[in-house]
Amino acid sequence: MAWPSSPRPPKRRAGGGARAAARLLAILVLGAGLAGCVTVKLVDDYDPAIDQGLTAYQEATLTFLARMAAAKGAAATYDANKEFYFATGAKLDGLITRARATQSADRCLPADYAGRGIETFVGKLYDLLPLTQEMPEAGRIFANLKEKGSGSCTVVVLRAVRANHDLLQIIHRHNDKLASVVVDIVTPTIEQGVRIALKNELAKRRGEE
Repeated sequence: MAWPSSPRPPKRRAGGGARAAARLLAILVLGAGLAGCVTVKLVDDYDPAIDQGLTAYQEATLTFLARMAAAKGAAATYDANKEFYFATGAKLDGLITRARATQSADRCLPADYAGRGIETFVGKLYDLLPLTQEMPEAGRIFANLKEKGSGSCTVVVLRAVRANHDLLQIIHRHNDKLASVVVDIVTPTIEQGVRIALKNELAKRRGEE
């Protein structure tokens, strides 16, 4: 009895291995191309509206503080100037909302929080603490400053600028006037906060050039 012969393996077509390798190479090249199209953004885009808004806020606030330091009588009272706080505060809120809407990350990494100067600025705000010891509403502002990771670094620094603005308003309302010694203490924090926020924006613009 003859044993059945073993089935022969199918013949490979000439060049089949080369074609398979070519297909694999094409897949790898396509995958690399797609990976190059996907960009993980860790830094927000430069926003000229935030840049310009911060510059306008700084100019308006420093002008206001200089005027308050020299004002006398009713012109220096909180009631006579409260509209300034509401108007400029609303503009800062608009910048924060804009930054939140376009942020690439929802938290500011500790290294960026320290490296971009935000931590130093927030520390400077605590220098205002002695001026607000009898003002309970100031406690809420300082508590909010501890939320370091709430939003991108752009959002965090804008929130700190807003906190500085709120502290100035509370001090003015509590004392009814802004004494020149208070203006001397508050002015550097206003300047520093805006300067750090602007540096953050300008660094993003340089990164896009």
